[in-house]
Amino acid sequence: MQQHYQPFDPLKIDWEETLKKIDSFPTYFFTKDKNKHFMCPICGKEKAFRFTNYRGKGNWICKHCGAGNGMQLIHEVLDLSYADVFALLKGNDIVITPVKKVFTAQEDELTADEIRRNTINLKKAWMQSQWMKRNDAAWRYLQNRVPFTDLDQIDKSVRLHTKMEFWESVNDKRVMRGLLPTMLTVVKDSAGNVITLHRTYLTNKGTKLLARTQY
Repeated sequence: MQQHYQPFDPLKIDWEETLKKIDSFPTYFFTKDKNKHFMCPICGKEKAFRFTNYRGKGNWICKHCGAGNGMQLIHEVLDLSYADVFALLKGNDIVITPVKKVFTAQEDELTADEIRRNTINLKKAWMQSQWMKRNDAAWRYLQNRVPFTDLDQIDKSVRLHTKMEFWESVNDKRVMRGLLPTMLTVVKDSAGNVITLHRTYLTNKGTKLLARTQY
């Protein structure tokens, strides 16, 4: 059965106070100094994230993830569907048990050779990907997130890699667990330059794996 939600005005939300009230939601980046950079609660990169609320919609920006609003921030940090985010903000009687993402300290800056290899890997992954099709893993994932998703309305910077290597860290060693369908999304900086690909590892049923890794 299709769910119907009443629209609400994000400008009427006190985003900082609202986010502080959400169980397990990080609060370390709330500060009066809107130019100060913190570790990103989405990708874990150090000194990359700012919560600005510039347009009054819970706005934030990350040097690696891009930018977004308060709903997107809750969606990414707590791994909730947008339906659950909406319910959480509306105060509906829906029990939500969010899981806070945990990140370890980041490695030192990449060397020129590491940047070159990463660039090659990212270009290769993009060339191997394809536009989404009805009933593939990415389409099912988006349908689970936003019912009745129209593929024609989705930006072409979102694609599907049908067999991407999935790596995990085991005893300080990287282990390849298999080849998984992966939704790729282009991440750009504030100047519009492509800086990386955001990967969402999926099952063939369109559900999201909890673990994520990067080249």
